[in-house]
Amino acid sequence: MNSMIKRSTIFSVAGLLLTGSLMAQVSVTTKLPATAVPGGNFTVELNVAKSDVAGFAKLQQQLPPGFTAEAGETANATFSFKDQKVKFLWMALPNDDFKVSYKVAVDASLSGNQIIEGTFAYIKDNETEKLVIPKDIITIQADQA
Repeated sequence: MNSMIKRSTIFSVAGLLLTGSLMAQVSVTTKLPATAVPGGNFTVELNVAKSDVAGFAKLQQQLPPGFTAEAGETANATFSFKDQKVKFLWMALPNDDFKVSYKVAVDASLSGNQIIEGTFAYIKDNETEKLVIPKDIITIQADQA
């Protein structure tokens, strides 16, 4: 009897490890400069590793006041910028991993550390999943030339 309990525990732990590794396959990484100048601009790139996720999805980032955004690469998404939110919306995600980008204009009066954060929401097994994109900090400082 004891050996049966140990075996089922081992299978449960193995199942948890397998489930955890499958969930970790969807990821979003961001690429942007560490600094920008007031009145300047910069580009934000988001690389999406989507695993086997397909169908509807939304990638959204919240920009601080003083930033405005316009579309760059969209990977066939509908792009919008409203109320300081950048949104990429797909009715059907691309078949493979993909990259999207947008260009940010910085207000001339802005300075200091600015935080950009967001989420990637998608449908998996008929359930909505939401991945929090790690926060990025960009420092707005006058050019020291």
